[in-house]
Amino acid sequence: MGRSTSSSSSFASRSGGKSVSRSASGHGKIEAVPVLASQVAKVFKSVLDDEGYQKFKQYVDRFDTHEIPFDGPTGIVTRVERLLVSAPGLSGEDKRQLLDNFIRVVLQHG
Repeated sequence: MGRSTSSSSSFASRSGGKSVSRSASGHGKIEAVPVLASQVAKVFKSVLDDEGYQKFKQYVDRFDTHEIPFDGPTGIVTRVERLLVSAPGLSGEDKRQLLDNFIRVVLQHG
């Protein structure tokens, strides 16, 4: 994963677009890159307050630069899960689904 030097989250910026891969026969194959990362980032922005969303972006940036691990008590999953606890207006199931989508995106870009 590349380093992000801007104040915006690289989590959302890595989503979208298309990539071209070559098969053994040399023919190009266009694969759509999922836009799930962008969608998940937008949901986090809408459900967290400004301070929570800034923390979310900071966690993603720190994870991208390998400053924090994926899991464990100090990992990005635990940190994001803690942010979701305080998110008003989301049911427990909605929070779990959002966290699951976040984990899927992190693993896809890992």
